[in-house]
Amino acid sequence: MSVAEYRFAFDFFFVKRGESMKTDVYTKCVLTVIAGCLLYIVAKDVSVIPNAHANAVMDVNIVKVAGGVIGSYEGVPVKLK
Repeated sequence: MSVAEYRFAFDFFFVKRGESMKTDVYTKCVLTVIAGCLLYIVAKDVSVIPNAHANAVMDVNIVKVAGGVIGSYEGVPVKLK
């Protein structure tokens, strides 16, 4: 291995003190996709609004609407303006 080849390999694999590491677009895209997938894995089970669950069935019978009694044949009183 010549000195030039050794120097190229050293410069390629090691970052010198005081220099920043150079990353290419492909590496940034791959790391962004990985970060997005990790966020999806974490956030998919998080619920902002809790689920509602019924404890029992409740029988509801409406007897009065606006103070008026509802009979079996009277229907619901409606006021038109």
